[in-house]
Amino acid sequence: TPAITSLVFSESYGGCGVVMLLSKNLQVGEICKIQIGELAPMRGEVVWRTQLDDQVMKLGFKLLD
Repeated sequence: TPAITSLVFSESYGGCGVVMLLSKNLQVGEICKIQIGELAPMRGEVVWRTQLDDQVMKLGFKLLD
């Protein structure tokens, strides 16, 4: 069961961009487990973070696996 759900808006071989509700947990440099669609869960590093407003943010992940 995912701990946080987000919407993928950009996807490439080496990473992805997601939009999600604001969270203090995911900061640049953090490594976490992510799952994109039907792919197996993999490790990803937060490489950028942009807060869009007081409730929504965008994150960029670099895939590590």
